[in-house]
Amino acid sequence: MSKIKIQLQELRAKNSDELVSMLATEREALRALRFKVHTQEVKQVHLVKAAHKRIAHLLTLLKHIVIK
Repeated sequence: MSKIKIQLQELRAKNSDELVSMLATEREALRALRFKVHTQEVKQVHLVKAAHKRIAHLLTLLKHIVIK
């Protein structure tokens, strides 16, 4: 099983409150990362894309919890 599938299974086991708090944390981390990339403190711009993907995974899981 791939690493992403294992991480998604762990996320699915969490309740919506935990996912919302994780989402807020990820969004804050993305904001900080964007600032660091802009000020050239971080050269690895691919980390922004990875942060977007993590946020998308959380939003998708939250959407599925609301639908159920």
